Amino acid sequence: MIKLREIRKKLEKCWCRETVWHKPMWNPDHPSKGQCYVTAILIQNILGGKLVAGIVGCDQHYWNKLPDGIEVDLTSDQFDGGDGIHPHPRSTIVYSKAITNSNRRCKRYLILKEKYLEETNRY
Repeated sequence: MIKLREIRKKLEKCWCRETVWHKPMWNPDHPSKGQCYVTAILIQNILGGKLVAGIVGCDQHYWNKLPDGIEVDLTSDQFDGGDGIHPHPRSTIVYSKAITNSNRRCKRYLILKEKYLEETNRY
């Protein structure tokens, strides 16, 4: 769990307007909002496991299921807490699709990954 706390602290410094899902939703006072997909991909890259998709309210949401079966959501604080996370019919996403596709999600992920590596190398 300590590693996850360290990762989260670094991510808070890396999340930005370029990595958020919809640029108008970027809020430096609430940096995890709109960052779930790229964050889940990065966590999968670092720790392994699977990406899990679900619905919170009306929004698609992504988090991780680690190799040991523990589910981790480093962006869950973006929600007000009123809605639970519900299973989505597409319960896992293949990692390779995310990084081989040149869509906006891939570009956002690559920006986050680069910022995270820079932050990690500062120590």
